[in-house]
This record gives sequence, structure tokens and C-alpha cells, in this order.
Amino acid sequence: KQAPPWRAFAWGLLVSVGLYLCLMVLLALLVVRGVLGEEGAYPAIAVACGVSALSGGLVCVRNAPMGRLPAAMLCAGGFAAVLAAVGLLCWEEGITVRGLVLLGCVLAGGLLAGAAGHRRGRRVKSRARRR
Repeated sequence: KQAPPWRAFAWGLLVSVGLYLCLMVLLALLVVRGVLGEEGAYPAIAVACGVSALSGGLVCVRNAPMGRLPAAMLCAGGFAAVLAAVGLLCWEEGITVRGLVLLGCVLAGGLLAGAAGHRRGRRVKSRARRR
């Protein structure tokens, strides 16, 4: 029995958002402790966006019933939409140039997931050879 196709995308989106939130908590802790300077926080956030989109995209590629690149990009697009919605709702300025760079990092992570991911293969039962 196959799972519905939307379930793979929901799992990929949950993985992306969950990993992103965990990485933001870790980065905030590193900045507060002084391990990571304020000038290094934005590049670290950009890397966190890319890694989160890559992880969610790999989950989608592995479980979705479509091609690798469309599955990964659909998941990355959903994650970018979540980040854009939060940016529009929480900040008065909306999405700035820095926000667009972060969305670009998300899409780059999705592209990388589509290029690097592989689908789950079917296991073929082999017949035992009689000798």
C-alpha cells in the first residue's frame, strides 16, 4: 500500500522547518556566548537555510512519487514560502535584500537535494539457485 503523495512533502517541510528552528536556537546560543561574532551571524543563518532546505529536500526525494528535482524544488519552495510568510508577518519592512538572499540559499539547497538525492529502490527477491 502506497502512502499519499502529499505525505512526503509534509514530512520534508516539517524536517526543513524543524531543523531550521534547531539551528537558529544553536546560532543564538553561539552569538550570546560570544563564540560567534555578530558579523558572522548572517552567513551562518544563510548556511542554516541551505542545510535545512537540503535535508527536507532529501526526505522529499526519497519518498515522493515523482522525479528527483521536482520533488526537491517543491519542498524547498514550500520552505521558502513559510520563511517569506514569517518575514512578512513579523517585520515592518517585509522582505529585504538580505531576506531575498536567504530565500536564494533555500532554493540552492533544494537544487542540491534534487541533484544529490536518490529515490528508494525496490528490492528484488532473488531466487536461490539450486545446485
